[in-house]
Amino acid sequence: TDPVPPAQVEALVCPRCGAPLPVDLVATPQCAYCGVGILVRGAAIEVTQAGSGARLEVDSTAFFLDVKGAIERGVPPTDAIRQAAPAHLGVLGQNDAVGRVTLAIAHDFDRQNPAAKIERDGMPLCRIAEGYLKALPSLRDAGEAKLSLPYLAVAQDAPVHLEMTLTPATIATMLARASRDATKATEPSSHAPDGAESAKKRGW
Repeated sequence: TDPVPPAQVEALVCPRCGAPLPVDLVATPQCAYCGVGILVRGAAIEVTQAGSGARLEVDSTAFFLDVKGAIERGVPPTDAIRQAAPAHLGVLGQNDAVGRVTLAIAHDFDRQNPAAKIERDGMPLCRIAEGYLKALPSLRDAGEAKLSLPYLAVAQDAPVHLEMTLTPATIATMLARASRDATKATEPSSHAPDGAESAKKRGW
């Protein structure tokens, strides 16, 4: 198969099912969620063999409640997601891929709805993270999944809904765009002299 964009390597996302990959791909050269063989070539990940379709139990409800509780205690949303992942997502929570995918989806949503500003809003991020996790079985089995989150935010006194089709390719595209935009935010400019601090506040 064709190599996937470097953004997926950085976030360790499976090009077959869009799930987080094990941190140590050398010791475990396969996706634990869909079972495909994985080979890292430089800045790209390739699928080397068909998977067994092994099913993992993911407690997305407990994950959501843990993240929600941490945010209510004042923990930044991105840190709350990253801290909760190992406790509730097993192999899928070994790295910060869930957090990075969540932020990438939120970033894409804010690009389309500038007044919503959900990238630093804990509850929308929680819902996106939970929605992504619940989409993984469909991503694995069908190659795509519907992500439907009604009333995700309010913009200009009107509710805004998130409706999108997730595929490994769209996830990679959003990750690449968010990473690219964050890099731009760190570049000095006459309009944003403190770009690095701005990027830090966005969670990147």
